[in-house]
Amino acid sequence: MMKKDGEHSEEEKAVIIRTAQELSQLDTVFYSGHCTGIPAFELMKTVMGDKLIALHSGEQVL
Repeated sequence: MMKKDGEHSEEEKAVIIRTAQELSQLDTVFYSGHCTGIPAFELMKTVMGDKLIALHSGEQVL
């Protein structure tokens, strides 16, 4: 549901934001790949801040 052609509906945006809110309560950092899509990543990043990091092809998590 995160990555899709076209814009997310308001309902889909609300689900993405709620997901980010729930994840941000956990004591961890999340890495997001291309399957999230840029629009959903940007929505989640506004909520999660430093707890969400974009992971690009070729990068390593150490």
